[in-house]
Amino acid sequence: MAITRQKTDSLVETNIGGTSSQVEPKNIEPKKSVSTKTVSQERKPGFLKTTLEELKLVYWPSMSYVYKWSAIILVFTFVMAIGLGLFDRVFTDGVKFINCTSPSGEKQSVSECGKTFWSNLTGTSK
Repeated sequence: MAITRQKTDSLVETNIGGTSSQVEPKNIEPKKSVSTKTVSQERKPGFLKTTLEELKLVYWPSMSYVYKWSAIILVFTFVMAIGLGLFDRVFTDGVKFINCTSPSGEKQSVSECGKTFWSNLTGTSK
């Protein structure tokens, strides 16, 4: 015999042969009566009130923690901006160098294009 729970919240004793009978256990309380109030009759708390209650449960970081991580993020952003700017400058000047030495480009010699490339890259005049 096995006792199983069904969707109706009642226990059913099942024999191996396939017959079953209802079991009334002593430790399960009978179903409680359902209130007759409808959903529209129940008073729901307002949005602002529930929002404020939820905000009280939030773990708020200290100001020193906020300042420290704000500074770290600003420094990281500044370093990444400089790095990306340098990569952009090198690749732009590299494309200009390739265009300068290509047959369809300005048709200058490699040494002249190289001098132009390095002067543009370092910011010095020709």
